[in-house]
Amino acid sequence: MPVVHKYKNKNGFYIKSSTNGKIITYQVTTHGCDYLTSNGYGDNYEISINNLMRLKNSGYIYTKGSGPGDIDTLPRNNAQNNQFNSNLNKKQPNFSEENNDFAGCGIGCLAIFIIFIILSTCTRM
Repeated sequence: MPVVHKYKNKNGFYIKSSTNGKIITYQVTTHGCDYLTSNGYGDNYEISINNLMRLKNSGYIYTKGSGPGDIDTLPRNNAQNNQFNSNLNKKQPNFSEENNDFAGCGIGCLAIFIIFIILSTCTRM
């Protein structure tokens, strides 16, 4: 599942996701950062694919166009393993209709995601 990360050396967030064993890093716009913060997201919070697609379709996130890269293996030492496990236990914010300015686009986002998967699969053949 995609994970929101806070930059350590500057303000803002980025989101790491993966597809077909490759990692994708999304940059988050200022409006996207405001949206994530106002909906309870913080450093190392998971975000659903549906909400990731909502952010992408709204123009709140983007990639720099370098394409997917290789995913690193799981953390190698105890400190990294502890951080990894604690990230898995963090609560996801709840997007409710009252709090969601993207209400009603879930089916459209799902359709776009399915088309993306089909196209990415077809291009590998």
